[in-house]
Amino acid sequence: MENKPHDNSSIGNEQNEHVHQGIFGPNNELIFSIISGTLLGIGFILDFLGQISSWVSLALYLAAYFFGGYFTVKEAIESLMKCSFEIDFLMLIAAIGAGFLGKWAEGALLLFLFSLGHAVEHFAMNRARKSIAALADLAPQVP
Repeated sequence: MENKPHDNSSIGNEQNEHVHQGIFGPNNELIFSIISGTLLGIGFILDFLGQISSWVSLALYLAAYFFGGYFTVKEAIESLMKCSFEIDFLMLIAAIGAGFLGKWAEGALLLFLFSLGHAVEHFAMNRARKSIAALADLAPQVP
């Protein structure tokens, strides 16, 4: 039996790696989530104070829907095209349902929290993947 060199180059280069590149680089999903939360917070404060038209807070909630749901919609479409049914789709249905009930703030909050959870999960997974790859690079090469 022949000894082959230990190849660590495939670690961390999985087909399933989750990366959303965009205008903000690799942290695009996290930044979209933060924008969603900020818009939601501003809309909630304006709604609470009641000093401004409800249309302004509704516009902020809709913008929060966009930023909070952008990557969720992309992932839901990708999973549906693979004939798979995942939680992304369910979260979208719940947020749309909240909007139909006139609970725009609640729907925006749902999408914000879900997108923030997704972004933090993907950030942690990518860091763990990089750490494992770095550890594998430290392994001695077998002649």
